[in-house]
Amino acid sequence: MFGPGPLRDNVDFRRYWLGQAASDLGTQLSLVAFPLLVLALGGTPAQAGGIATGSLVARTVCRLPAGVLVDRLDRKRLMIGSDLIRATALGSIPLAVLFGGPEYPHLLVVAVVEGAAGSVFWPSAAASVRRLVVPHQLTAAMVRSQARVRAAALLGPALAGWLFTLHRLVPFFVDACSYLVSALLIGRISASLRPDPPSPSTDGKAAAPDRRLSAGIRWFLAHRELRTMVAYGGVINLISVSTVLAVVVSANRHGHSATAIGLLVACVGVGALGGALLTSALLRRLSAPAVFLTLGAAWVVTFLVFVGTSSPWVVGPLLATVYVLTAPSAVLIGKQLILGAPENLLGRVTTAADLLMSGLPALGPLLTGILLSTVGFNATWLALAALIAGATVVCLPTFRTLGPTTEAAPGPAPIPAPTPAPSPEPDLEDRHDALRHTR
Repeated sequence: MFGPGPLRDNVDFRRYWLGQAASDLGTQLSLVAFPLLVLALGGTPAQAGGIATGSLVARTVCRLPAGVLVDRLDRKRLMIGSDLIRATALGSIPLAVLFGGPEYPHLLVVAVVEGAAGSVFWPSAAASVRRLVVPHQLTAAMVRSQARVRAAALLGPALAGWLFTLHRLVPFFVDACSYLVSALLIGRISASLRPDPPSPSTDGKAAAPDRRLSAGIRWFLAHRELRTMVAYGGVINLISVSTVLAVVVSANRHGHSATAIGLLVACVGVGALGGALLTSALLRRLSAPAVFLTLGAAWVVTFLVFVGTSSPWVVGPLLATVYVLTAPSAVLIGKQLILGAPENLLGRVTTAADLLMSGLPALGPLLTGILLSTVGFNATWLALAALIAGATVVCLPTFRTLGPTTEAAPGPAPIPAPTPAPSPEPDLEDRHDALRHTR
């Protein structure tokens, strides 16, 4: 399993990480390959958008029930089952050629199935991290996970486009294989990923587990620090997706070429990946309040600069810089979520948090589009600056109560002191002191 050494020696986590990498890459392939295939088959842009909507609706509807499954069943089996279901669904698209397909209804069903299975895989994977690493490895594990996600988001779309040029069904074959690889690697994890049994109550009997669908939401809303961090993360995500849309529309309005616009969007991915790689160094130097305050201030400065210029030579580097700071904040929120939630509610708490973290940003493009159409670009930038500034000021008092951003690695075992001669029975205070040291 794992020990007190560095994370690179943790074989189970390495298998988990590689499996997640394959799964993330497969998801990114689908995001691009599905609309391309719909359009290649003569479908309309609305039908292409319907594929993404179907997957998103399935993820949203299944998210809370998935949390219940994660808290009751073996998480390794859930991840493997989810991967096998997704592999079968994606693999059915190339096979449909033998029967004259694929057709649009088939693609829509596959997208819905993939979204539903993914809603089970994600909380299972998130809840498993606490079983795979010791506490002092958690920051490094979260950093590597951020790097994995960012790299997949940066490389996946380009790889999907290239594979599509080979043959329009090749991305789906590769996607199915990626899920099979993920299932194989996760199946080789030796650590038990089963949820803990109920803790004994005061009378010595096992406490009845809370099986309510809303248990995770109730626990999440009752804990101010976690609630505040996740809400702030939701605002950051909303700001992020809104900024990308506004930058693209602004660059197009100012006559910049499609190549320049593509490079601007690529700056987001480069900055996010660079931030993931720099997260460990940043967290060693910055406290949690400093991380969130710096991120909030950086966004405000970015929007104020956008008011004065739309030059790609300014916008691109600035986007890359501010996105570097998003990874440390994501790691801090993820750590608080994994360490703070009780084991028997971890699946439902993570899905409840994800509803806020992903549900709020879903409004971003729509609201930003309305602002751009009604009040113009400069007013939109100022509105986004006011939003992030207000959220940072409101949340900062709670951020100040957070603990250190990194954990100290365990040091060498102390040299045992000479055994003293037997002494009289220690008093009650001595016993409490000994218990504290033991713990």
